[in-house]
Amino acid sequence: MVMVLDRQTMLDMAVQVSGSVEAAFDLAVRNGLSITERLLPGMELLESEPVNRDIAIYYAAKRLQPATETDWEPDTKPSGEGIEFWAIEIDFVVS
Repeated sequence: MVMVLDRQTMLDMAVQVSGSVEAAFDLAVRNGLSITERLLPGMELLESEPVNRDIAIYYAAKRLQPATETDWEPDTKPSGEGIEFWAIEIDFVVS
């Protein structure tokens, strides 16, 4: 079993324990979860078989624990002013 840390996703966990994101589906199925499900810190997951043994060993030896989840929600728009926030023909008219 492996414990989930803050901001870890199923893809992070797959790389950490199996050495490849290819293991995400197997990891999700073994744990009765979706690969897109938000993982909570402290959850314990059953590990999947290594896909890339060299990378899995490297991550374990270096104690690497990727955590790539962001706070970005697809239904939200960045707010702000300036050309980097304007959309052509919506709030920025080209003449």
